[in-house]
Amino acid sequence: MPDELTPTPRLADALRRIYDRPQPPVPWRDGANLPWDDPAFRERMLAQHLDPSHGAASRPPREMRAQVQQMTAWPCFIEFDISTPMAYTPRAPMA
Repeated sequence: MPDELTPTPRLADALRRIYDRPQPPVPWRDGANLPWDDPAFRERMLAQHLDPSHGAASRPPREMRAQVQQMTAWPCFIEFDISTPMAYTPRAPMA
């Protein structure tokens, strides 16, 4: 009977591939390539992210309202005061 801590051959192979990967990974060679340089792809991706009718890339308005309502009930939001110095610290002007 195999030991519980001994990885299966499939897991051992996956761990070996992770260990042997180049450091740092080379973009678009060591992973899936999304065609961000294709204007049609970018347009479709943006449309999906802005479409609240499904939950694939954005939340429907009803779900967003419920989540905001839940978060505003948390104690840390009740005591939050935007006028406190820690709430907002402006960035230094760019040179």
